[in-house]
Parts: sequence; C-alpha cells; structure tokens
Amino acid sequence: MNKNGYSFINNTDLSFSFVSKGKQGEILKVVVFQEIGENIFNIALLDYLADENKYSDMVRSDNGDMKKVLITVMNILLDFLQNNPQCILYLEGNTRTKRLLYNRIINNNYQDIKKSLVIIRENNDNQENFVQGNFYNSFYVALQTL
Repeated sequence: MNKNGYSFINNTDLSFSFVSKGKQGEILKVVVFQEIGENIFNIALLDYLADENKYSDMVRSDNGDMKKVLITVMNILLDFLQNNPQCILYLEGNTRTKRLLYNRIINNNYQDIKKSLVIIRENNDNQENFVQGNFYNSFYVALQTL
C-alpha cells in the first residue's frame, strides 16, 4: 500500500514502531498486536510519553500528520496480515471520538481497502459484512482471498 507513510520497524512479531514528525516534534508511536482469541488480534496504537516513560493509547498527539500516521498503521496491518494470513484483526476505538474516526477512515477509503482486506462489522454483538456509510462500534479485518 505505502502511499507515503512513515518507515516502520518490526520490533517483534507483535510490535512495530515508527516516528511521527510534525508540529509537536517527533513522537514515537508503537502498534501492538495482542492475541485475544485463537488467531484473533486486537490492535493498539500507542504514543510514547517520554516525560512519564510510558506508552499510552489515551493521548491526542495533535502532531498535524494524522493522514501519514494512519497510512503507516495501514501498512503495518497489511505487513502483519501478509506474514500471518490466518489471522484476523480486531479494531475498536477506546473512545467515541476514535470510533467515529475509524468509521470515517474506513468509509472514505473503502473502495481501496476492499481490494486487499475484508472488513466484517460488529454492531450490538452482531457480525455482518461491512456496509459503507453506516456507523459501527468495532471491526474485524482479514486479508482478501480470491
């Protein structure tokens, strides 16, 4: 996919990192995959807080490079799935704002996304095929198989 995302490093099989560069300076970001079921992985995007020496998914970086960060995360997801084609990824924003953002991103880019990925939506504990334009609480993502 790439489309001008940041370069990233595969720290471990379940952790990738990259540096966001913008109006707040350089921010280390980490994408972590945590197994929550057999071959099902939750995804977390974390910022490193140097002054607190910890990682957090509750920070709003406001670094002015959200599009580039999201492209990078998408590249990491694709890399992970291509190396683990049996896996399914679970995406859920930990705040309403993040859920709205994820829905907007998927809806706005769905025509490109569906070429590589299958998205199953989860809404009120029901799993169904993704319908563009609707709001969903969470998503399952897997490689598109032909």
